Amino acid sequence: MPTITHTSLNTYNMLALYYGLKAAWERGYRDVICYSDSTLPVQLVSNMVNPLHHYAAIISNVQDLLQRSWNVQLKHSVRETNPSADFIAKLGAASSDIWHEFLEPPEGLLPLLQADARREMHYRD
Repeated sequence: MPTITHTSLNTYNMLALYYGLKAAWERGYRDVICYSDSTLPVQLVSNMVNPLHHYAAIISNVQDLLQRSWNVQLKHSVRETNPSADFIAKLGAASSDIWHEFLEPPEGLLPLLQADARREMHYRD
């Protein structure tokens, strides 16, 4: 497994934002709230892109998606207060795939999603 650096985590976060929004658009979702546990993608796509920026291509692709005819809100969420996101982030960190789409919740995630649907509060330790 490759070593994960701060730079590669930023790349994964940017790509997750792009692929997640692209998948939502392709599935016909037109009112989307996208939560990221990293403030970097939210900040970068909210500003003018410097064409020399390391993530310029990804930022531009996300901005193009955001310009489509749909309502998208980008928000920051602390991962520790969102056990479902934390669970999926850990799955992603253990995988060598850049993108993996689940047709059903992976084993162990369903109870966390059900608790979220019941609006159970989770507090940061």
